Order: sequence, then C-alpha cells, then structure tokens
Amino acid sequence: MKMKRIQKLHISDSGVPYLVASALLTTALLKLSLLMPGSNIAKTIDPVFDLPFGALASLALLLELASAVLLITRKWRALGWYVCAGTMTTFGIYRIGVLVTGYALPCSCLGILPDWIGISNGAADRLAIMILVVVAGIAVYQIINQGETLRRHHTIKN
Repeated sequence: MKMKRIQKLHISDSGVPYLVASALLTTALLKLSLLMPGSNIAKTIDPVFDLPFGALASLALLLELASAVLLITRKWRALGWYVCAGTMTTFGIYRIGVLVTGYALPCSCLGILPDWIGISNGAADRLAIMILVVVAGIAVYQIINQGETLRRHHTIKN
C-alpha cells in the first residue's frame, strides 16, 4: 500500500504572492492619486522628513511597485519577500515617526480612497495599518519559511 506524502503548502506555491502583490499595486495606485494635478496634500510638508508629501508618496509608490513586480516574478520572488518586508518595516518606522512628532493630519497612505468610499480618516488609518501589518507578517513568515526550506535541503544533501 502506497502512502501519500503530505507536503507543507508553501506560500510561494499558492496565490498569496499574487494577493500581496495586488494589495501593493492597489496602494501604489492610490498613492498615485495624490500626485495628480490639483492635489493639495502633495505639497504639504511631511513632519518626519521635512519634504513634500508628493515626494514621499512617489518613493513609497516605487517601493510598492518594485515589491509587487518581484513577487509576481517567480524567479525573483524570494528577493521580493525581502524587499516587501523591508518596505513594510520602513513604512512602520515612518508611522512611528509620525506619532512621535504629534502630527495630527491623517496618513495619506491610501491616497484619496477615504474620500471616494466615504470613510473617516481614523478608519482609513486603521485600514492602512492593518494592510501594513498583514503584508509585513506574510513577508516575514515567507522569509523564515524559505530559510527553513534551505536548511532542510542543505541537511538532506550533506
């Protein structure tokens, strides 16, 4: 009687990288809405870096796009998880910096989405933090899982 071998499902083998990439692409596109002509928030000075929000939104948008492209490219997916985790860590540290400065305006992480769907700034902030935590958690889990897979592969080989 043959026994089926049960394998642990790896996130990289499922649709999760595409789901995370979709979330990153969505938030990148929402940030793009801040850069449209007539956007007042793009000219507002950021309390942490003392730069216009438009410049920071552009940098964040590029980091999110880079992470998403790497995650949907199977060859570069492992690197994509590191870039994603680094990006989410950077965003998290930035959010802490905003709290430390006592800045009162809501985070513009989700672009003009709050206005489009009619949610409060507080709800938009909580949604942005939730996305940040979930995406960071998935990225860190996958990095740890990759390390375990490499160690097992190395052990089996030797």
